[in-house]
Amino acid sequence: MTDVVVTGVGSIDASTGPYTRHPPSRGVRHLAPATRHALAAAELALAAAGLKPDSYPQVSQGVAIGTNFGGTATLARMDRSVIEQGAAGLRPIEAPNFAANLPGSHVSIRYGLKAMNLTLTTPLVAGLQAVLQAGAALRSGRALMMLAGATEGTPPPEWATTVSTAGGTAVSPAGGVPVTEGGCCLLTLETGSEAGQRALSRIGSGTSWFLPPSLCRDGEGRRRLRGLAGEGVRRLLRRDGDVLLIAPAHPLGEIVTEALRDQGAAVTVSNDVTSASMAPLLALTGALARHRPTLLAAVSPNGHIAAVSIEHD
Repeated sequence: MTDVVVTGVGSIDASTGPYTRHPPSRGVRHLAPATRHALAAAELALAAAGLKPDSYPQVSQGVAIGTNFGGTATLARMDRSVIEQGAAGLRPIEAPNFAANLPGSHVSIRYGLKAMNLTLTTPLVAGLQAVLQAGAALRSGRALMMLAGATEGTPPPEWATTVSTAGGTAVSPAGGVPVTEGGCCLLTLETGSEAGQRALSRIGSGTSWFLPPSLCRDGEGRRRLRGLAGEGVRRLLRRDGDVLLIAPAHPLGEIVTEALRDQGAAVTVSNDVTSASMAPLLALTGALARHRPTLLAAVSPNGHIAAVSIEHD
């Protein structure tokens, strides 16, 4: 299997974002925060990898980004404007910002990433799924370099309002925890021997699947879920590695934790999902710094699970 290596990391948060560290160029100020964060994080990730605009052909470079609320604030403002002022209250320059794929599209255009441009929006796990999709693109030869990660913007106050139902309990996509921060975390992923010399770590096996949260309602259903979760993670576990699970306080998170421990894994669980799809990416960058084999998994209360292994020589 072709080695996929991490050669750079770019991370931006709301307090040290593009306005303070990376003054935006003309034509960027009107963009949504999630897009501005993504542009700044891409610049940092490419620089950290030592890449230049001509390091790869543009058709061999791509981007995969996850987001849960990149356009939420824009949509809320547009709704209020239409309700209060009618269509005349909309600002044409801001209108495109509602699109979930705008951050990835601007990164693709700015840095000439023409191999592919993919946006994922799965609750909580979208960033990890972006890493998995980027790895698949590299291993298949569709790209030679990928930027992959997650970007989020600051949500409107009503974000804490329940918007979906999982396991019979009303929750938000972030697990009922109000999201208060925005930012972006992107990884530069490459293949090849030259990239291996600059590697921070390798991206190993990974997977993404779904567990029906409705089965959490009774003991038999929980046992079924526990077995399904165990089957999903069994082949990814290493005896000498760490296991980190990102999950909100929800029955599905508890079930996946139990399934991992059934396999003999010592699991560290983090319930901090305040940064939504960024939360697993921030945990992943922390795992890179520890230089230990790590299985990183995330589970949303909506039933979505993603896991990826980080390997070190």
